Amino acid sequence: MKKITSFLLFFALVFASNSQLYAQYDDEKIDSNQVEVNQEARKERKPFTPKNLFVGSILNFGFFNGIFAEVSPYIGYRFFDILAVGVGTGYSVNISAQNQYSYQGYNVRAFGKLRPVREGALSQLYFYGEYAQLVGFFNNAAYNPANPGSARYTRRNAIATNLGFGYTNNFAQGFAYTTEFLYDISFDRTVSLNNSPFSMRFGIYYGF
Repeated sequence: MKKITSFLLFFALVFASNSQLYAQYDDEKIDSNQVEVNQEARKERKPFTPKNLFVGSILNFGFFNGIFAEVSPYIGYRFFDILAVGVGTGYSVNISAQNQYSYQGYNVRAFGKLRPVREGALSQLYFYGEYAQLVGFFNNAAYNPANPGSARYTRRNAIATNLGFGYTNNFAQGFAYTTEFLYDISFDRTVSLNNSPFSMRFGIYYGF
């Protein structure tokens, strides 16, 4: 009788241990499936979406101590409708009434836009920041065509760090116009290509 009781007790312990191991294995199997589902979901998330691309061009005007005008096409990418970054290039002309000089300039730039409010009337406002490398070719007042050693243009390199705010408004499917008011915090009259650190821009862009 003791042998039968001992055998039944041993069998019950073995059965309970197997049941616990099977339950633990089954739980791990479910967790593994969940991991596979999460991995598939991550694969389906596309880090790059063409719909977030946008292209456009701006017109930059300045009317302090002369006339400054710039045309600058650009391309950019939006992140979550809050942040946008991009790069561009530009061509500018500066005519100074006071110093009687003029130049033609070229630039490359990187910019960022931050829209802190996503809904409502304030959603059309954004903060703007830009860093640009510029090169200008100035008319040389001392240029003399009869003198082979005289240069017609003098070259000047400069940088611009523009900060400010802007306003955008859609007027057609995918199209919008922008107005920006900027201040160049790195402005130095002795080397800068512009007449003033203040500038106002108008532009148009298309979002895919």
